[in-house]
Amino acid sequence: MSMDLELAHQLADTADAIAARFFDSGTFDVITKADGSPVTAADLEVEETLRALIAEHRPADGVLGEEVGPSSGLSSGPSERRWVLDGVDGTHNFVAGRAEWGTLIALEVRGEPTIGIVTSPAMARRWWAERGGGAWTATLGRGGLGAAERLSSSATGALEGATVVAIPPADRC
Repeated sequence: MSMDLELAHQLADTADAIAARFFDSGTFDVITKADGSPVTAADLEVEETLRALIAEHRPADGVLGEEVGPSSGLSSGPSERRWVLDGVDGTHNFVAGRAEWGTLIALEVRGEPTIGIVTSPAMARRWWAERGGGAWTATLGRGGLGAAERLSSSATGALEGATVVAIPPADRC
């Protein structure tokens, strides 16, 4: 596991602790953004905390967050490396008490995605991939991340043999 992927997992662990605390409390202060989408204190705290950890561990890296937007690292020009964050993806489900939400963390290097993590403490599951290292999933528990299982793509070549899963928006359930 690369040092960047290790950091991404540390970021995910931190995000899980913060978001789960808000989710378990069942109390949400929801603000409506200009585009009509909701944002909560959990969204903001997760993003702000992850930004601070990235600044501590990778000060030259840029960050693009859904709530705060872009920021560059300590370099004088545009950063070759940029972390992309969404503190709570699926805020509608989050505030409705449904488990289908998570934190998204990615790292781009020179505009190319190299690491991606989706972590969902309410579903007790994390998924991740690293360029050249495959895609993986593991359960989340009190003891941390369980044993990693390698993911693979389907051998199905025809639409007739495929399965599609869609989760409707919380306000339409």
